[in-house]
Amino acid sequence: TLSLRDALPIYDESGNLGSTRVLVNVIDTIGPVLRTQNIIVHLDQNGTATANPNLYNSGSSDNCTPANLISFQISPANYSCANLGNNVATLEGTDLSGNSSFTSVTTIVLDTIRPDARARHLQVVYLDSLGSGQLNHNLVDSFSTDNCYIDTLYSVPLSGWSSFTSHVHGC
Repeated sequence: TLSLRDALPIYDESGNLGSTRVLVNVIDTIGPVLRTQNIIVHLDQNGTATANPNLYNSGSSDNCTPANLISFQISPANYSCANLGNNVATLEGTDLSGNSSFTSVTTIVLDTIRPDARARHLQVVYLDSLGSGQLNHNLVDSFSTDNCYIDTLYSVPLSGWSSFTSHVHGC
């Protein structure tokens, strides 16, 4: 709401001038026009991320409030391993008069942190007459971790006696 006090001039048919003071209240009842973009958030080492609502803004405007003073809120704002991929969220833009507009946006949640593969050393594997053997991954794994969860933990069969490889895949 904006209040203005000003003189209102009044002329009669003879050109005589009179004036009075008037109070004009300007009331903004129109919400911002939201122009948005989708964003990507990366999960941290704890498997969580928080979306910054200002990053969804892509040129929003308002009839009374300067664009840089429009405030934004996003719901949901917090994400975890359970939210990997595309997630629909609601962005709210509010002008200085308290008028709000809402729109749907997409938050893309990514886990880009590799699992921490840890192996026990000096495991004994008995080879058969052909020089082959199998080492179960449960005997080799030494509490491998990931910020989300370990999707697959497996061992590669031994062929000959030269080497062994263990693999850990995260989400």
